[in-house]
Amino acid sequence: MKTSAMMLTGVLAAAAFVPRPAPADEFEWKGGEWVARAEPAKGTPEGELALIRKHLADDSPRRAANAAEDFLENYPNDPRCQEAMYLAGQAEMQRGRYWDAYEQFEAQLLRFPKGSFSQRALLREKEIAEAYLAGRNRRVNWVIRVPAEDDGAEILQRIAEHAPKTKLAEECLLRVAEHHASEGDHLAAVQAYDAYLKLFDKSPRAAEAMLKAAQASLAAYRGTEYDDTPLIEAEQRFRLLAERHPKQAKQADVARTLEQIASLRAQKLLETARFYERTKRPSSAAFYYRKLAEAYPDTTWGAQARAALERLGAGEPAPVPTTRPAGVTNEQEGGDQP
Repeated sequence: MKTSAMMLTGVLAAAAFVPRPAPADEFEWKGGEWVARAEPAKGTPEGELALIRKHLADDSPRRAANAAEDFLENYPNDPRCQEAMYLAGQAEMQRGRYWDAYEQFEAQLLRFPKGSFSQRALLREKEIAEAYLAGRNRRVNWVIRVPAEDDGAEILQRIAEHAPKTKLAEECLLRVAEHHASEGDHLAAVQAYDAYLKLFDKSPRAAEAMLKAAQASLAAYRGTEYDDTPLIEAEQRFRLLAERHPKQAKQADVARTLEQIASLRAQKLLETARFYERTKRPSSAAFYYRKLAEAYPDTTWGAQARAALERLGAGEPAPVPTTRPAGVTNEQEGGDQP
C-alpha cells in the first residue's frame, strides 16, 4: 500500500510540471517552455505566409487576400504556393465573395491536384455549393445578384470529378440528385441518380438511390395526354429494384406501386383507344382496345376493352394507326411495326 501511494504521488507530481498548451497564435513551444511567437517577418516565404495567416486570424480578409496575391507573385515556384492559394480562397469566403473563393480553390486544385491542401479545398467548395443550394445569391459584375442553385449543383459535380469514387464524391452526387428532386426537376433527378449508381452501385445506399430514381421517373409522368415513356421506365426501374434489393422493395411496398403503374398504363391505352373511336377511326380504336384486353385480361380495364370491341364488332386484328394522338409513342403503336 505504501509503495502504491508513493507511485501515485510521483505521477501527480510529474503531471503538475507538464507544460500547459498556450494559444497557438501567440506562443510557441521552444526550449522546454512556451515563448512569445515572433512577429511574422516580411521578405521570406515563411514570413509572408505567416502574415497571410495572421491577417485571417485578425479577421482582415482583404489584407489576407492581398498578401496571398503578393506571395504568389513573389514566390511563384515555392511549394508553399498551394497553402497561399488555399488561404486566398479562405480570405474571399470571409469577405463573402463565394464565387471568387471557388475560383481560387479551383486554381489550387488544378495546379496541386494531389497536394496536402487539396482535401481542405474540396471541403470548402462543398461548403460554397451548399450555400448556393440553400439560396445564397451569386454576385455578377459586382452589383447584380442572381440565384445560384444551378451553380451549386455544378460545383458538387465538379468536386466528384476531382475526387472520384471517394466518400466525398458519393455525398456530392447524391446531394445533386436530391436537389433536383426537391425542385421538381424529375428527369434531371433521374439522370443524377443514374450517374451516382454508375459509380457507386455497390454502395449500401445504392438501393435507396434506385428507389428514388424510380420514384422520380414515375413523378415525371404527366398524365394520359402526354408521352408515357417515364411511366414505362419507372415500371422497369421498380422491377429491377425488386429483383436486386427485395428487402428494400418490400419495405417501400413496390408491389403496390407496380399495380398503380399497371393501372396508369391501362388507362393510357384506354384513352388512346377512345381517342381513335371519337375521331371515327374504329379499326385504330380496335387495335388499342384489343391490346388493352390482352395486356390486362382479368381487370376492369380488360372488361371495358372487350365490351368496346364487341360494340365495334371488331373480330380481326386491327391495323396500326397511321396517325397518333398526342403522347402516343412507337411502343404504344405496337413496337416496331410499320
